[in-house]
Amino acid sequence: MRSLYLRIWLTVVLALALFALVSGWLWQRHAEQERRQTEARIEANAGERIAAWAELVQRSLPPADAPEAEQAAALREWSFRLRLPMALDDRSGKRVGAADSYLRREQDGGPPPVSIKLDDGRTLWVARRVLRRPGGMGAAGPMGGPMG
Repeated sequence: MRSLYLRIWLTVVLALALFALVSGWLWQRHAEQERRQTEARIEANAGERIAAWAELVQRSLPPADAPEAEQAAALREWSFRLRLPMALDDRSGKRVGAADSYLRREQDGGPPPVSIKLDDGRTLWVARRVLRRPGGMGAAGPMGGPMG
């Protein structure tokens, strides 16, 4: 009689353990899928946001023939206001100005910046943010994490 009781008890324990393992695996798989979908949505929205910011900055910057110091000061102001690391090159590709946050990102070797050609021939560079994943691992992404 005692042997049958032990077998039933072990069967129940094993079934519960198996259920816990399978449930954990399914939950982890679902969480990973949701994370990938969220990152894809962020990436898609980021492109639209960056394009809108570029248009705003372009309309707010001094003209391309204005002194470089004036263009650089305006760029730094907009970079600070938008909390977005940015740099500006003239028509020939010469750097006109860059925000301190952009220069820090460039030195840290972060993800490559996004370049946006402005209507007047200048190029606006926008540094992408780094998404922070659980466990401290980072992944390149355009709009996740705090700005530095």
